[in-house]
Amino acid sequence: MSDQFLRILFPGQAKVCGRALPELTLWRLACLFAIQSPFLSTANKGGLFTLSDLLLAVRAVTAGNQCAPLLRPSIRDALTLLFRRKNQQYREKHASCFVAWLSLHQLSPELWENEDEGNREISAPFILSQVAGLMDLGMTHAEAWNTSPGYAKWLLAANAERQTDRVKFYNDDDDEINMATAALDERTEADTLAQAKADLSPEAFDQWLSARQTMKQG
Repeated sequence: MSDQFLRILFPGQAKVCGRALPELTLWRLACLFAIQSPFLSTANKGGLFTLSDLLLAVRAVTAGNQCAPLLRPSIRDALTLLFRRKNQQYREKHASCFVAWLSLHQLSPELWENEDEGNREISAPFILSQVAGLMDLGMTHAEAWNTSPGYAKWLLAANAERQTDRVKFYNDDDDEINMATAALDERTEADTLAQAKADLSPEAFDQWLSARQTMKQG
């Protein structure tokens, strides 16, 4: 079974700024977008955030399902800011933990790409599209919003594979196939001829070589 899928099912626990983080859900992810959290930006690799940003993000991801996040700092947050605001090491340590937790709950399945057909673009907001897809699978509105973003991706991809042959999961066995294919691509014509001569009888080799030359000329 895929390690990525098992990590989605069993993401473990994380504690940031003294608060145990619950499971990330589509609703809580939407809360982060609503407050325009800098931790959602993949371009924000230079630590362009404050301790206040981190505490606000923590409050957003601890919101109850379909409940608005608390924007006003709690007394605990105020004390943390008072004593930790200038502690860069503390801020970076807990921010790194938060980003790792955020990424872990959004792990996507690896799928084979179709070379002949492009993917149909969805114009709806991607979180809403996932909620709608989960409701198509039979979840209630509340259940869909309370689903992990990563698990939602796996469920929707698994269902899509059941509906069409254009979706195929990439697994560990495919790595071996790709490595073997890459090795074949690197072989020269002389290597191919030598291997064929070693594997085939003289008569079979002559027939194979004739067919190969005819195919190349055609």
